[in-house]
Amino acid sequence: MYMNEILHVVKSHRLFKDLPAMVKARIIPLLEVISVAKGKKVYLAKQEADAIYFVCSGSIKIDGKEELCDKGTFFGEESYFKSRFFGSDALAKEESTIIRIPVSALDKIKAHNEDISSILFSSFTQTKSVIETVPVVDEGTKISALISWVFAFIVPVFIHALLDDGIASETRLFISILSSGVIFWVFGTFHESIPGLIIIAASLILGLVPPAEVLAGFSSSPFILVMSLWGIGLLLIQSGLIQRILLYLIRYLPSGSGFYNVALFFLGGLMTPAIPSIVNRAKVGAPMVEETLDILGIPHGTTLSTKISASIFFGITILSSVFFTGSVMNFVVFGLLPLQEQQNIITIGWFYSAGVVGGVLSVFYLVTSSIFFATRTKINVSKPMIDLQIKARASMSSQEVMALGCVIFFVISLFTTQYHRIPIEWVSLFLLFAILSMNLIGTEKWQKDTDWSFLVFLATIIGINKCMQFLGVDNMFLSYILPLLKAFISEQDLGKLIMVLVGIMVVVRLILPIGPAIALLSAIMVPVSESFGLSLWVLGFVLLMSADIWWFPYQSPFYTKFTESFSKALPYKESSFLLFNALMNIGRIAAIYLSLPFWKSLGLMFN
Repeated sequence: MYMNEILHVVKSHRLFKDLPAMVKARIIPLLEVISVAKGKKVYLAKQEADAIYFVCSGSIKIDGKEELCDKGTFFGEESYFKSRFFGSDALAKEESTIIRIPVSALDKIKAHNEDISSILFSSFTQTKSVIETVPVVDEGTKISALISWVFAFIVPVFIHALLDDGIASETRLFISILSSGVIFWVFGTFHESIPGLIIIAASLILGLVPPAEVLAGFSSSPFILVMSLWGIGLLLIQSGLIQRILLYLIRYLPSGSGFYNVALFFLGGLMTPAIPSIVNRAKVGAPMVEETLDILGIPHGTTLSTKISASIFFGITILSSVFFTGSVMNFVVFGLLPLQEQQNIITIGWFYSAGVVGGVLSVFYLVTSSIFFATRTKINVSKPMIDLQIKARASMSSQEVMALGCVIFFVISLFTTQYHRIPIEWVSLFLLFAILSMNLIGTEKWQKDTDWSFLVFLATIIGINKCMQFLGVDNMFLSYILPLLKAFISEQDLGKLIMVLVGIMVVVRLILPIGPAIALLSAIMVPVSESFGLSLWVLGFVLLMSADIWWFPYQSPFYTKFTESFSKALPYKESSFLLFNALMNIGRIAAIYLSLPFWKSLGLMFN
């Protein structure tokens, strides 16, 4: 009965009825039907205001308010307008049934219903306190920025003076400019796309490299592919298809944390090739965690909530390098490969070449998590509540159908490229134009939610690499690095070389963001791989895998975005989560090492 009451209100009241079906389904588990006997108080004055209430039947008396709150009205609106406490007592004048709507549900409604303020303000009679807040000036950030600018001017001057006079003036200037960009990356002075733009702009203005080389990234296949896939990923997120799959998984899987752990991990894995941005997947992952915990009734801050959180987070992140479209950084590495190497890896298949890594990581995660997060806590799933959410979703919307169709079409095209010979970037561009022409995501949303700054970063990194090759900077670095490596590593010991590359990347990632670290090391190490007879794809893949190794939150923009996307406090034990991540770093290194024989069998270890 109570379930039907909630469903009726959500489908009929103007606060809810125009919400997307996926939002309604997310809100339903947050709502609570309460029966209040005559004379009983719903809340007291000065009690924490954490929800508003909707009267389904009966009447509620608010002290200081002459009229009663009857059927179909709200009370407790102070919660929505951010008052810390209720201003008056709320008393049931007769036996009443009310629905409690917590602030977390109101936040979800507000994101999709612009009329919520006017709806609630009409019944809001309490005086809202206005507290003036003074913005806090982060002096540490100012000092760091100032230091970075000082070094960005001084270091290039010293480097230009120290470089051999025999080196061409264009090369000396470019290396000096490059050092300035690296300093900005190290200090995090700008968004990571800006230093690359500075390097590219300076190279153009000074005429160091032909414009066709400098701007090659903006016409490259990776640039077009990433731009197109962003639109497909946005459709998948907005459609609510992922949430529908989640509901059906929880509804029909046997109850037990082990089953849910496996299912949620592989659901994240399925999202990986469909949504190329790990940051976007992380933004989706946080609400998935909250929704899953709400549906399963798991308290926050427990071992089980941490296990569920880890399943979703590592599901959407740990296999990013295994799928070609699993991370935008994969396109950076792919764009740095020569055309022949690109065709070679397309023929073999990125996913097939990375198959051992994917298998080892999946098994390592499932075994390690079951031991690390071992708990006897039982999960009691409310099947009627899930059925109610499924009813609220009704049949698949046109957006869901198109999202599923686009993903299937793209995946089939990707795995059959060697047969149809149509460049995959043209396939993705066709799908993007189809999505935009049918207004499935809307041009404004595509413009707003596409990470154009990363696209600029991708294009500039490819351009910087082209500049380094044109000016011979990569070979100059090789002349310094190669003797050092060959002093410790023989040309036949490629396994040792790969482990050294992993170690270098882990150290570099302590000071450089993931994007610049991968791009710069890839460009510098390409000549090294050729000298040792190592496939350029193996080199790039190892750098991608090792760049994903992080120990502290500041090193991972994906984890940072994951934590920022929760509507309230983190629902898991962060100390346990970070310790488990350290174990997964060991799994990443083991997966690379165990793949060496497989890569040798594919002929990727020797050119």
